[in-house]
Amino acid sequence: MASSMLASTKRILVPIDEKEHCVRAFDWYLDNYGQDKQEIILLHVYSSIDHVTQYSDNDSQEASEMRVDEMKNIFKAANANARGMLEKFEEKCKKFKVPYRSLIELGTPGDAICKVAKGENITCIVLGHRGLGAFRRTILGSVSDHVVHHTRVPVLLVPPKEPHFSG
Repeated sequence: MASSMLASTKRILVPIDEKEHCVRAFDWYLDNYGQDKQEIILLHVYSSIDHVTQYSDNDSQEASEMRVDEMKNIFKAANANARGMLEKFEEKCKKFKVPYRSLIELGTPGDAICKVAKGENITCIVLGHRGLGAFRRTILGSVSDHVVHHTRVPVLLVPPKEPHFSG
């Protein structure tokens, strides 16, 4: 009986950051679909690490060792920042009594979301949509467009409260 109950548990992937559209999508999902027999997978993807000192190929051993230490410190700081962000979403899960797990990935957000969705056997991906027009999406790219076109998992897009009428 326990294994059939686990098999029926829906696994909902919610990629998050501190942007308003991500918070809105998460809150909307909890208000409208948060229910029993589901587990929310909170995912934060950091795609770049700023302020990394670059070294040339002919670095001394001392410079190479310093680079490893710097990189470890940068990753520690990035993970600490991500943990702080995730805690806000974890508190909401606790409030709604929804089981959750948190993951942190490094990479391109769209690719990382698709990879985690496949690897975690996700039932549905919930994304906030910024409401960019077609031209801005083409120039700036869109994580939600990438995910919709590169995953076999259903994607629920939560639109902005106010429609944006930009080209």
